Amino acid sequence: MMWHVRTGDVASRPEAGFPLGEGGGIRSPRRPQHIVVFIIGGATYEESMAVHQFNTKSNNTRIILGGSTIHSTASFLSSVEAAMEGVPRKTLRL
Repeated sequence: MMWHVRTGDVASRPEAGFPLGEGGGIRSPRRPQHIVVFIIGGATYEESMAVHQFNTKSNNTRIILGGSTIHSTASFLSSVEAAMEGVPRKTLRL
């Protein structure tokens, strides 16, 4: 998704259903210089690394990553476990 935002072609992505303009997506001849990504529920170190790699390769676009927390493996699994409380195990596809 980051690459499509950078090139100004969000409309062609299936996840472009969020409101970014008319038609659920945007196409722009201009490339954004700064993109802010905020992950409610927290970002992981892997997501942080993906943003870092993107920023290293990109000359003109920088992504700023934020979140309600930065998850370690333990905190992420704890959050998943808490979210799954009360969900019958037989409904899970593992």
